[in-house]
Amino acid sequence: MPFLASLILPFIVCFLLVGGTAMLWWTRLSTPWAYVAFGFLGVLGLHRCLLAIAELVKLFSGGGYFLEYQKRADVAKLMEKSLTGEAFAVSVALAIIGWFLLIWLKTIMVR
Repeated sequence: MPFLASLILPFIVCFLLVGGTAMLWWTRLSTPWAYVAFGFLGVLGLHRCLLAIAELVKLFSGGGYFLEYQKRADVAKLMEKSLTGEAFAVSVALAIIGWFLLIWLKTIMVR
């Protein structure tokens, strides 16, 4: 189950980003719950796009392909492999680009 950490990381980033900005801008938004819903889905969609770009870069740069054969590893090695720098880099990019996406969404939904 250690691979769940890298699967949960984008949801945590999305939740923190949307939740934090929603609390900051709640009184300024015309429909705050719509902001929360569209913001969360938008940031998650952005994560999927960033992840696809990361996989394409890895595929065409010679960094390996995600379907290559791998030997069975113990739990510690699986945890280390699932929490790679790629997962953190994509999450950092998600937080930065997602912030701008949420600011844009706020400007659309301001009263």
